Amino acid sequence: MRAAAGLPSVRRRILLGATLILGLLLGTLAIIARQYSERAADEAFDRVLSAAALSIADALQLEEGFVTVDVPQAAFDMLAASRSTRVFYRVIAPNGAFLTGYPDLAADEPDPRNATVQIKDSRYRGEPVRLVSVGRFIASGETADWAVVQVAETREARDALRDELFRTILLPSALAGLIAFALVFVGLNRAFAPFARLRAEVAGRSSTDLAPIESPYPREVAALVSVLNAFMGRLSTSFATTRTLVADAAHQLRTPIAALQAQAELALHETDPDARQRRIGRIHANAQVIAQLQSQLLASATVSHRLDAQPRRAVTLGSVVAAVIDGLDDDQLARIDLAAGDGNVAVLAEPVALREMLRNIVDNAFAYAPSGPIRIGLSTDERWASLTVSDRGPGIPQAERADVLERFRRGSRSADTPGSGLGLSIARDVAEALGGRLDLDETPGGGLTVRIGLPRIRAASTSAAGGTAPGTIAMAALALVLAAAWAGAPVRAEVRMFPSADASEILRIASDGEHRVMAVLIDAFQARHPGIAVEYHALPSGLVYQSVVTAAVSGSGPDLAIGGAVDMQVRLVNDGYARPFVSPRLAAVPDWARWRDELIGLTYEPLVLAYDPKALADADRPRTRLRLAQLLETNRGMFRGKVVTYDIGRSGIGYIHAALEAGVSPVAWRLMRSFGEVEAQIAGTGIDMLEALSRGDASIAFSLAASPEIRARAEELGIPLVETEDYQIVTTRTALIPRAARSPAAARLFLDFALSPDGQAVFGAAALIGRDVPPSRRAGAPLTTVPLGVAMLSYSDQRKRGRFLDTWIQLVLKP
Repeated sequence: MRAAAGLPSVRRRILLGATLILGLLLGTLAIIARQYSERAADEAFDRVLSAAALSIADALQLEEGFVTVDVPQAAFDMLAASRSTRVFYRVIAPNGAFLTGYPDLAADEPDPRNATVQIKDSRYRGEPVRLVSVGRFIASGETADWAVVQVAETREARDALRDELFRTILLPSALAGLIAFALVFVGLNRAFAPFARLRAEVAGRSSTDLAPIESPYPREVAALVSVLNAFMGRLSTSFATTRTLVADAAHQLRTPIAALQAQAELALHETDPDARQRRIGRIHANAQVIAQLQSQLLASATVSHRLDAQPRRAVTLGSVVAAVIDGLDDDQLARIDLAAGDGNVAVLAEPVALREMLRNIVDNAFAYAPSGPIRIGLSTDERWASLTVSDRGPGIPQAERADVLERFRRGSRSADTPGSGLGLSIARDVAEALGGRLDLDETPGGGLTVRIGLPRIRAASTSAAGGTAPGTIAMAALALVLAAAWAGAPVRAEVRMFPSADASEILRIASDGEHRVMAVLIDAFQARHPGIAVEYHALPSGLVYQSVVTAAVSGSGPDLAIGGAVDMQVRLVNDGYARPFVSPRLAAVPDWARWRDELIGLTYEPLVLAYDPKALADADRPRTRLRLAQLLETNRGMFRGKVVTYDIGRSGIGYIHAALEAGVSPVAWRLMRSFGEVEAQIAGTGIDMLEALSRGDASIAFSLAASPEIRARAEELGIPLVETEDYQIVTTRTALIPRAARSPAAARLFLDFALSPDGQAVFGAAALIGRDVPPSRRAGAPLTTVPLGVAMLSYSDQRKRGRFLDTWIQLVLKP
């Protein structure tokens, strides 16, 4: 080895030199490419971000001396091309008053006082953002000043483009470097053919030859040879240990077996009954020794196997003690003294190995202490759980305590007691494998105390499956107050429990509709996951939104928020209140029905109109929106008070349906005017509209989403649902997991089930997964899906929503 260690390493010098040169070149190129990629990505996205800010600035206008803004949809459509970016905006009036958007955006940034577009990096809510600011000079009467528009977006899309440009530049260069390196490597391999001799030497050895490699070898393989020699040394030690164990076991068994055979032969020829009885007693004693040794050898093998192969789980020490005590006979049980202790303390362990460890210690105590109590105690501190077994036997001298923990080693005071010397070694092996330790101490007053210390774990506290947490009640109470202030109208809210006898966790769901279908879905979910109880909150859409927002502060709210008001759901994700949902089932969800893997669509719900078949003749049944408007305009008397639509002031779902209709076609405004002329009824839910048709109070209902519950109720009442022939708007009921969720794992299981074939089957004709829908047309009518993303933020803009509601009230309600 010393001669081989002195060989020069030409290969190492060449490879090292080539690697350093190529690495230096690639590193320099990587720095340049990174800077260029980041600059190019920022320039590309900055143009779009600036255009969005200028679009909002151009929408600033004076109305009766006051500055107002109707945030244009196009501003968000520009930014919606990226499916991962979140967008924030703020509009400030010339007098410094907040107009709309996010009031705390760029609060520490100075407002621009000119029309120049200013772009900079900033932070908002703890995240890096790119911020564009632009001023608009507005003169009003005798005063004039600058209004400010600021738009910011998160950097996910920029970083993705930067990384793509970086890879495009760097990968070809890296490939060229790898090819050059490979050529050098191949050349060196040809030059180092002598290394094959080393391989041949190792390959030619027998399976029992574990001697170190001694033949000369180049320096290039010194580390490998050293590792091989060390490995073979460890393997040789392992084989020696195994041989020793087998030999010791054979030796331990040979003596009692030989004695058993000798005593049996003597008993066969013994004529004296008393002497024969003594022989039989000795045979029985030797048989006990063999049985005990066999049992402990099998126990040792079982423990070793389970510690290596079986997963660890939380096990309470009280359950282990109870299992061992259950296996004792009545005489032994009478000697057990259980000390007071916390039996619920848990450790991470393999249960069988843990029970076998305690059983061996207790058996030793009974064997070496034939009288007196056997005391079993439990104690804990912040980190450790301790289990002690004390007896009144002869004990073990201090000098022998380390020895008796080895296999087949026994103390000097155990000569008259049958045993194998395996019990304490098995217990020590288990304790150390579980991250703990075993200690031997003297029992005060005489005897032996075996103390085992194991790392403890803390069990997460959960509420009772059938109860309602105080925080949940507070959430519902707060939501009701907010709803009453929001609409000035009575609010229907309901909390329903879906208990489970085996439940160890509660899943809290807040939803703004489809309550009958949700009950079926929850029952199907619990059939698959019986360990989860469900607390279902039926709330208006505004309360679903507010419960998620307030939970971020209070820590008490839903684990899953499901809603049909997609603008509110998008707002929650954009504002950082949702957490990602990871599941292979996401691959089957259409791109338009998922955003950032945080907002997930569950259903396919085209907007439809419904009518009372008894009130309308076939010729009068409208198939398009224009035909409906014309029908109402020419038959005002016939349909006065006989049309029902959503009250968009109370219903978030109704608002988004009306806003979507108005954004697709100007016919929607004509329809609203027609509704006002016939004094249309307004309702809070789609079910209310169907009920009005069923009672004969209304003849036509407009802009319902063909959801599972609407479809089922319409079929029960015999109400036809018409998918219009002019165009179809398709929405989806969405779900998100709040960041403040207390049971996010249960929420992920529920959402995964809702997207599964069994879950989608509950939604029936409104199922989303597997629907074969062309991207632009269906049944001859143009199809418009509502993509989830930042484009929906315009619908939740405070000013835009207020102006739309004012216009709707003027047209429909005619105050």
